[in-house]
Amino acid sequence: GVMFGESRSGKGTFCNDLLPLIVPSDRTAAIGLAEMTADNRFAVSGLHGCILSVTGELPDTFIKDTSVFKMATGGDTMHADVKNEKALKFRNRALILMAGNHPPKMSDSANANRNRMNGILFPHSHAGSEDLDLVDRLTGS
Repeated sequence: GVMFGESRSGKGTFCNDLLPLIVPSDRTAAIGLAEMTADNRFAVSGLHGCILSVTGELPDTFIKDTSVFKMATGGDTMHADVKNEKALKFRNRALILMAGNHPPKMSDSANANRNRMNGILFPHSHAGSEDLDLVDRLTGS
């Protein structure tokens, strides 16, 4: 999924403060779209054994090679190198959640990427009126 919208709209609070209450940190990765490339042999291994991958900032640059992202979101068997260990073969089970002010700019000739991403709009900025007690109230802390 892709969370996008105005700055100070709650994307970071959701990713950094609320999701960790639901998903244990040892089952969470932070593999971003820019890291999911064929050139980055080691990054995708971080998805192994995880149920969620959350990244807080989408790149502003155009992502040309989306093959690894499509494999990770399409149920394909993936090959991932691990430093000083045997390479892994696995099927990604992690939900990939990305946040940014704008949807990612990526190559998508057959709409394969668009079909794999659900957009979640955060339309209202709270800049200057942030609720600093929100997380405490929501979590009962």
